[in-house]
Amino acid sequence: MTSPDTAPDSSPHTEPHPGPETGPGTVPTIDGSDLTDTQRAGNACAVCGKTWPRPTVLIGRLPDGRQLLICPEHATGSPP
Repeated sequence: MTSPDTAPDSSPHTEPHPGPETGPGTVPTIDGSDLTDTQRAGNACAVCGKTWPRPTVLIGRLPDGRQLLICPEHATGSPP
């Protein structure tokens, strides 16, 4: 029997997760002036602009603290 402390997390992840070269305290600040409003709001990929499925990989923050997100396939180096 699995105890509650070791049970796998079956809940969907809603928070962005760090990309391959990022981690706590290493997320860069990015200007973002060449991005669309939707990209700057974190509702579209900062690379390709796709809005669905919503991008989930954190690549940086805007100067005002908003998160910049990309599609998981861009985090692995695949072309847009």
